[in-house]
Amino acid sequence: MDCGYCRNCKDGKTPSACENMREAGFRPDSPGGMGEYLIIEPFKNHNNLALKFGADEVIDPTACNLRDKIFKLTDDFGGSVVVEASGNDNAIASIFDIAGRSARVRLIGHSVGRKVPVEIGLTIWKTLAITGSGGIKNIIPRTI
Repeated sequence: MDCGYCRNCKDGKTPSACENMREAGFRPDSPGGMGEYLIIEPFKNHNNLALKFGADEVIDPTACNLRDKIFKLTDDFGGSVVVEASGNDNAIASIFDIAGRSARVRLIGHSVGRKVPVEIGLTIWKTLAITGSGGIKNIIPRTI
């Protein structure tokens, strides 16, 4: 959680901008999930629930060539809005392959403490708009 006292908190920035943020399991300096005290949060991305809530397609990236499948579903355009939420190195590296030209790319999967090799040239030639987010202010109370 954010501290509420540092310069970034006082400026109303997201919790990930907090100079003193300590959230269980989300930073290299705050490991662990305290599983004995926490329940599973049902508001994260889950493919087995996506169809139930109206998704047209659900793709298992381990069961197919992800880029080929995305481009087939989008008439060879690629994704116009692509969100990486797992923090998995392979998923992060492939996100620029599946994004279409002028796509919006949002990186929210936690990968702090690791360097992930990506083909950065694709971000330039595809004119991608890339943003990252480490959380939304008051997300847990709002989710609950």
